[in-house]
Amino acid sequence: MASITISVQSLINAAKFDSYTKDDTITVGTLKSDIETAKGFDVDWFDLFYNGTLLDTTKTLAFYSIPSGASIYTGNKIANLSTKQAKQEAKLALAAIKRQLDGRRYSLDSSQLPTLYSGNNLVDNANTGGLVLGRPWTLPVVSSGLLANYDAATGITATEFLDSSGNDFHATLFGNPTAATVGGVTALRLDSANSQFFSYTSGYNIFASGSITHDIWFYTLDALTDQTLISEFGGYPYPDTWTDAQMGLTSGGYIKAALYTLNQSGGLGGGPGSGYTDNTWYNVVLVYNDPYQRLFVNGVAVDTIPVATRSAPPNAYFAYGRPDGAAGIYMGLTGYFNGYIGSAKLYSRGLSDEEVLQNFNALKSRFGL
Repeated sequence: MASITISVQSLINAAKFDSYTKDDTITVGTLKSDIETAKGFDVDWFDLFYNGTLLDTTKTLAFYSIPSGASIYTGNKIANLSTKQAKQEAKLALAAIKRQLDGRRYSLDSSQLPTLYSGNNLVDNANTGGLVLGRPWTLPVVSSGLLANYDAATGITATEFLDSSGNDFHATLFGNPTAATVGGVTALRLDSANSQFFSYTSGYNIFASGSITHDIWFYTLDALTDQTLISEFGGYPYPDTWTDAQMGLTSGGYIKAALYTLNQSGGLGGGPGSGYTDNTWYNVVLVYNDPYQRLFVNGVAVDTIPVATRSAPPNAYFAYGRPDGAAGIYMGLTGYFNGYIGSAKLYSRGLSDEEVLQNFNALKSRFGL
């Protein structure tokens, strides 16, 4: 038995870690209960990860050889709760904890909403007189740090995928892809047979040591096929001498992602929660923000690994749908994407778990989720 001091990532601020000193003989479940007591985070709201491994609540800290000084990461599970009522109440409770920490006195609970969920059914709240009948409000897409926003619903011309962020990073369409409708959703159709992709060919000036978030909605027509969603290059024309696949789909049926990764065993994904199939919309987010990078699928964190800093070109060029031309460095992605892109956002900072979920909730109804 040994007493160890560990750092656990906060559910409220992904960049903040709280310190705990515990015997390594306690179980992961006990640690979660201690976190609930100390911070008010219900044990059902989060998982714990160490070195990218989901920790079993029945195992001890010693079982995972967690040393003193280690960092343990949280995975937000609120989106996976069994009912909409449970999700709504958990989000409000988490927001109340944050407001209290921020020194703000007032916060809502479900009894104060004009409409609320009972189980999975939306009901008029008699406690408030039911003044508004409709769905609980949804926050808009996060705008802070939004560098480029390619949204098929608002911006496809014959030659460009328009950037609606206001920064005018309009992407050139290569191979003549066109707007199309799938399941009532307007999207950009990329055909791998014609090597179609889109890219802003002047670069985004994102430095390798900086924080980045990729946020993309895709619908593939080819399940179990090697496909690239995002590649990075050091210059244009492509391929440049410096290349790096950053997100894509493997022939084994998994979503993969990695940023500036030299030795992380193939990057993020490839396991539970990162599977995909054809003819289905998915929202995939890659957050690179020291000291971690994380993969989210449909608003849920599915994998976390430490960041890996490398000497990359300062003016990054991202190509959407095109392989990197170098055997998909680190992930083996070599094929063009074949399917539809509904939205692709690039941020010059790492989004928090709550912001990733906010973006997913803002667009999910459009994509039938």
